[in-house]
Amino acid sequence: MAVLRDPVISAGLGQFGAVQAAASSFGMEASAINMRDANEIERAIMAFASGGLIVTGSPLAFVHRGLIITFAARHKLPSIYLDRSFVAEGGLISYGPRPCRPVSPGGQLR
Repeated sequence: MAVLRDPVISAGLGQFGAVQAAASSFGMEASAINMRDANEIERAIMAFASGGLIVTGSPLAFVHRGLIITFAARHKLPSIYLDRSFVAEGGLISYGPRPCRPVSPGGQLR
């Protein structure tokens, strides 16, 4: 599987490490795809047009959300995204924490 990550932020490196460790326990291999700009994302996804895709959390993932979803769909890559907004825009599935909803002064959820 390919793991799309931002190599500049420590979370991107840490998330890839966690996925890599989990993958090896299932006898799978995880390959890092660095995302820095749209061209790099497109080339990397095209080069890895088999297996599956995991998109880790980063501001760049949100900036390039539409592009990532489009390329994954074009290459028929089963993909899991960090946030449900990716699914709302056409991505396959998301997995992650649900953002907290604001609470009114009376303690009621809004």
